[in-house]
Amino acid sequence: MGPLTGKCVLLVEDNYLLASALQDAMEQLGAEVLGPYAHVAPALLGIQQAKHVDAGLLDINLGNEQSFPVADALGQLGVPTLLLTGYDSSALPAQYRELPCLQKPVNLAAMLAALAQMGIGGEMETPAAKPTRH
Repeated sequence: MGPLTGKCVLLVEDNYLLASALQDAMEQLGAEVLGPYAHVAPALLGIQQAKHVDAGLLDINLGNEQSFPVADALGQLGVPTLLLTGYDSSALPAQYRELPCLQKPVNLAAMLAALAQMGIGGEMETPAAKPTRH
């Protein structure tokens, strides 16, 4: 069982290869992935239709639109959101600068640590951390 077992994570990312890699990583960590969505409207519909969302992973720039309406919808539901961007967080609009933000390319361990700080999942177990039997 992974550190995200039983968690539903909304994934909004318009780059197909990155979306697939993030989805695979989240599923290997035990999460149920809602998405991935490449556009705002389907992501908002997915949120409405979902029974529960535990966290959101949102790429900010989605081609000709930005994912801020999705961040707003998740915020209204009290769902923790992690922004993913190629830009520095200082480039974000002021109302989104308090959200956790990781710069691309995203490091899986850093993403998992950010989710854990948000109260989603736990630390990834490393071989050195496993108890040994003698």
